[in-house]
Amino acid sequence: MRELKEGESANASLTRVLGFLACLVSHAPVKCAVLHTISAGGPKSHEVQTALCNILALANASSDHVAAQEYASHALAAFCDAEITLTPLSSATDVLLGNSLPNKESLVAFLDASAACLESSTKTCAVAVSVLRAYFVLTEHEYGFQQFRKYVTRKRESLGKYFKWALEGSGEERAECLNLYIDLIKILKVDVGEGALGRKSVLTLNEMADMVGYTSADEEHPVMSLEKILKERNSEEEVLFNANFLITHLQKLKSSEEATPAEVTELAPPPPEPLVAQFAARLIYCIGDASDERLTTGYWLNVPLASGDDDVNDTELVSCDVMGVADGHLSGGAEFR
Repeated sequence: MRELKEGESANASLTRVLGFLACLVSHAPVKCAVLHTISAGGPKSHEVQTALCNILALANASSDHVAAQEYASHALAAFCDAEITLTPLSSATDVLLGNSLPNKESLVAFLDASAACLESSTKTCAVAVSVLRAYFVLTEHEYGFQQFRKYVTRKRESLGKYFKWALEGSGEERAECLNLYIDLIKILKVDVGEGALGRKSVLTLNEMADMVGYTSADEEHPVMSLEKILKERNSEEEVLFNANFLITHLQKLKSSEEATPAEVTELAPPPPEPLVAQFAARLIYCIGDASDERLTTGYWLNVPLASGDDDVNDTELVSCDVMGVADGHLSGGAEFR
């Protein structure tokens, strides 16, 4: 990937490269190799990171640049997904995080670039949704969530602009951007992850307010009219419930002092292991029942029962007049009768 100058928009060639990169890093061997290169700190180590950040941060309405931003956000989601890894998920948490996720400095750079993308007036709904989906994946684990909550406080103005953009716009695509964002806030406030790697913390009230750019002194903030607006748009019950949840919690900022959250020890993943070690530790196969049903002749050779009885899989069968096909497409097909 050639060096992308700051302020330079993506052209068709770079967009194709980013599309290819986004596809590649969704596969564990390539993703781990890219993260290992970024972490190594060589002369070319940050070219991919810089290109992705510059593409996300630059506001440009050209079709090539918009497509490049969407590919960049897909790549970001893959980088933040701890399950796209060569390391078995049963490994020690610090080893898994170090091998599977960007280091702290890279993650901060990616998040800051995504904030610039969300507050941009030229972003499309598809790009915004892709960035939000990256946030969902990032916050599934405690390490990513701790970095995300710092980002929320640091970039509250950008996130507030995004919320107003999603709320004030019209159309199904804007509605999806808004609904997905409200859903993200609710999940980060209520739900926690599972297993040793899962998220253990939740958003504070102030952090919820930061995500929509709200302060208790701002009586006219559009979030206070959110539920009313959604009802006028005939939104679904789940969306209305999430909106009510958000408003109810934000109103608590006026009436009570929020307790200081317990101090959480910040995770500092170690540098990734050598790629040879990661590759050697990968899972070759998994034993389980998930795919066993496909290892049967009944799955691949689904033929009618000889007895003529009704077959439970009969709906999957389509009759075919082979001789009719031969007559229509092969010269001399009738000779085979």
